[in-house]
Amino acid sequence: MTAKDLGARGNTGIVFRNGVMDFNADVLLGFAQQGGMAPGALMQAFRRIRNGSPASWASVFTDLARRFEASAAAAEDHSATQVAHRAALAMLDPRTGEAREANAGMGRAFRRYLRAAGILLEHRPIPFRSRLLPAYATRSIGSADRLVLVIGGGDTYVEDLWFFGARALVEAGWPVVMVDLPGQGFTPDQGLYFGPSTLEAIAAVLDDLHARGFAGEVVMLGWSGGGILTTKYASAARPEDRIAALVASAPAHDARAMFERALPGVLRRNPDSRLLRVLLSVVRCDPVLDASLSKYDWQFGPAGLMGTLDAVGESVRTDPSLLDLPVLALVGADESEESARQAETVVDAVRPAHPSSRVVTFPAWTGAAAHCQIGNIPLAMREVLGWLDETLRGGIACDWTPWLAARRGARAFWG
Repeated sequence: MTAKDLGARGNTGIVFRNGVMDFNADVLLGFAQQGGMAPGALMQAFRRIRNGSPASWASVFTDLARRFEASAAAAEDHSATQVAHRAALAMLDPRTGEAREANAGMGRAFRRYLRAAGILLEHRPIPFRSRLLPAYATRSIGSADRLVLVIGGGDTYVEDLWFFGARALVEAGWPVVMVDLPGQGFTPDQGLYFGPSTLEAIAAVLDDLHARGFAGEVVMLGWSGGGILTTKYASAARPEDRIAALVASAPAHDARAMFERALPGVLRRNPDSRLLRVLLSVVRCDPVLDASLSKYDWQFGPAGLMGTLDAVGESVRTDPSLLDLPVLALVGADESEESARQAETVVDAVRPAHPSSRVVTFPAWTGAAAHCQIGNIPLAMREVLGWLDETLRGGIACDWTPWLAARRGARAFWG
């Protein structure tokens, strides 16, 4: 088993031999379809990075973030600054001041981008357990009849969600909310970790929206681990939540099974904690995988990844028969068979009552076959927007005409 085997998620392996690095490179190139750093700038950056060296990766992108920020004069420059900071975060130890500085720089650049581009999203952190969940929401969202709540996974930061669907939704006139839940983004720096509180926070987000006057329907859009979280929450949602539909890449009902099937065969036959620790000791010989596992340990709290994984996996296990809403599942053809199987199981459970539910599988030639369709997110979002229009029939009840007219007159960069 190699670093490429463990780190790859259906990505091409063309840019870096190391699977984790190559996946992150593909993410950045995917963002470039919608803004962020230009493909040429990214390729020049990749040329400067030593394969398998987290320090090299972080140094190159930290330098670029400073250069972009110092010369920023337009919306697209701020978007490039945001993505350069985000790229550096992928390989920085989150416990360090350097990582905190990169996280702050990423948020600062994104907010400057929103202002320069005339995009009516506001930075509005959501109170949760005497702390604040990083969040952005469409202005005056309390008057909306429908909105989309965008939730990422274990590797996303709230600003990433602009590229993971929010941009396409905003362009189509949908009100959106993007949020980091406990364990996501930089929330562990506040003592918020993956666990039961992660699901509880979704209820807190919806309660905050209701307190702001929102009384409409909610579409949940989950990416990666967010597909697991949204599937679980939708199965036990409160009546007042008014969850109208679920879109996920991909919906999953058994996180533990997905993890076990990603392991080598010997661990699938006997997945006890001792064998897992032996595997992890081998993995930690690879600097990039070691950096990734160290970050996950931070996200899962003092007990670390292995100390809490079973409990967290059990807490998000879902009985598909409890789901009662239309579901759109997005699956890349190069993702794991288990991910595709669970998506089919979820959709099969809801299709009799909600016949518009379906699985959309993206073949390799589309560029969207990897995890979260990172190579062609705009294609995935075209499927999403078409399905929402078909399923909810009536589209968006808010009158967004004044905002759309203002946007046409704004100096904006839309990729």
